[in-house]
Amino acid sequence: MGRGQRQRTSVRQLTIPECSQTALSPSGAYLGCIDEALGLKLVDVETNTVLVNKKQFYVFTDFFSCTVIISHARSVSLSAFSI
Repeated sequence: MGRGQRQRTSVRQLTIPECSQTALSPSGAYLGCIDEALGLKLVDVETNTVLVNKKQFYVFTDFFSCTVIISHARSVSLSAFSI
């Protein structure tokens, strides 16, 4: 095996419902999950156990909501002119 190449040592199947965004730790031992209600789950990959379940991990502020709306409006209006 060449330099910088890695070989898969195991494969795990997880049953974590409602994850809209995930990230795996560098070691592969933990999976972070953000659900549709913006809650956070931290899962032990080997045991498929939820270690942390924090509901409403992130709550939208008025400033953030306005920023998202303006950003979306700009991308929609720009894409309408790129025909």
